[in-house]
Order: sequence, then C-alpha cells, then structure tokens
Amino acid sequence: MYMLCKYPAVQEKLAEEVREATSTKTISSCSEFVSSVTDEAIEKMNYLHATLTETLRLHPAVPV
Repeated sequence: MYMLCKYPAVQEKLAEEVREATSTKTISSCSEFVSSVTDEAIEKMNYLHATLTETLRLHPAVPV
C-alpha cells in the first residue's frame, strides 16, 4: 500500500488493469467486486503480478 501511495501513476495503471480484467466500471458494493474477481480475471492481471513481485523484491518479507 505504501508503494502504491508513493507512486500514483502506478496506482492508476494498476486500478485500470483491475477494472478491465474484472469488466467492472462502477462498483456499488464490496461483495459485488469480490464476485467479479475470478481465476480468469486474476490471470489477466499481469501488471498486478509485476507490481507485487517488484515490491517484494525491494522490501522482502523476511530480512535477507
């Protein structure tokens, strides 16, 4: 979350990818969004995968 707040351009690009992958433009409830996140939608989110991988590379969960 910190890295997304630090880089708003990445945050916006990631949000757009999630919107496109889940085929949602407006969301009225959290449960509606959760139901739109399927395995197929997650497989389409390449930028999300890259963002999470890079963040974990820069800030590992376990000290190296």
